[in-house]
Amino acid sequence: MYKKSITMLIGIIILGTGGLFYSTDHFQAFTAEQARRIDVLTHTPTVPNVTLEDSKSQTFTFADFRGRYILATYIYTSCGDVCPVVEMNFQRIYSQLPQNILGEQLQLLSISFDTGRDTPHHLKHHQEMYQADGINWRMVRVPDQQELDLLLEQSGVIVIPVKNEFEHNAAFYLINPEGQLIKIFDYNSPNQVVNALKQILSF
Repeated sequence: MYKKSITMLIGIIILGTGGLFYSTDHFQAFTAEQARRIDVLTHTPTVPNVTLEDSKSQTFTFADFRGRYILATYIYTSCGDVCPVVEMNFQRIYSQLPQNILGEQLQLLSISFDTGRDTPHHLKHHQEMYQADGINWRMVRVPDQQELDLLLEQSGVIVIPVKNEFEHNAAFYLINPEGQLIKIFDYNSPNQVVNALKQILSF
């Protein structure tokens, strides 16, 4: 009887472990957010070549940065929740990057999904708040809503309007020189981002 119970217990553990193995993408994902990131990166999506507008009202596309890596995040400037933390951590990353890397090999972008309110004037104020230079680290928006929706979808960014605010996920997104999304970092791990960039860009 004792041996039978032990055998049954071992069987339950094996079945449970197998279920966990498959339900967590081979033990890689333990949250919905992690599973989403794994799903996005499995396909290595090419970022759509949308038109961006910066704090100087200058327009450009992702194709203008081909040949460079892009580190991006998605925010809106009136956010009082996670966005300030994201941008403070982005500032920490920015401050640790050598000047010969910025602009030459790497472009930083804070991309607003609040197209209506985040005018170039608001982006300029946001840029000054986080001491971004507006060149190597640009605050931008996507003026066309259809292009914005496509960009968010391809990047796995979830944005849900709630009254005058937005519920959204947050992360840092690394795009390679060919325009493919290759890595998604936790927004609260700036040192991990810097260490990864050191390996990729050899500085």
